[in-house]
Amino acid sequence: MRNFLKGKKMWGYVNETYMIPKNIEEGDVVLIDTWEANNAKIITWINNSVEHSIGTQLAKYETTKEVWDHLQMLFTQSNFAKQYQLENDIRALHQKNMSILEFYSVMTDLWDQLALIESAELKACGAYIKRRKQQRLVQQHFAVISKDLKVQFCIILHCLLLTLLSVSYWLKKYVFSLILKRKFFLLQILLY
Repeated sequence: MRNFLKGKKMWGYVNETYMIPKNIEEGDVVLIDTWEANNAKIITWINNSVEHSIGTQLAKYETTKEVWDHLQMLFTQSNFAKQYQLENDIRALHQKNMSILEFYSVMTDLWDQLALIESAELKACGAYIKRRKQQRLVQQHFAVISKDLKVQFCIILHCLLLTLLSVSYWLKKYVFSLILKRKFFLLQILLY
């Protein structure tokens, strides 16, 4: 909606660059009429782009700024649920039968939706942006690996660990037996 309003050169009604003229003089009547007509158009466009249940809540507001602030407050509160859902979707996404291009497109779409609900403070923080890029790279590479490969990888690691433990056990046993043999040998020499 923001881009649409900017394209129509009406974003100023939302950020209050264009405010209703306060002085009612003869020349200002046209300005007031123009402001009210544009304000009403924007509210109508917003109403037509939201669900009916949300649109009925907007009827009590008279200015575009009030409508926008209400929607911003409403959707900021529901963003926590949306963020949770998007993060779960990202974690659950696997390439499976998708091509690399299809998979990357789906993953990018989820990332972009998640980025849209980030606060302005986070978007301005360079360290956060760098960390987010690293996290996306890890998510992407991990999601490309099929579930079967993950299981096989875990089995291989488990086998490797068991092998190392087994080697360690037998090595300790061998060294201990050598020590015992040596002590036994030394004992035999002392006794003779």
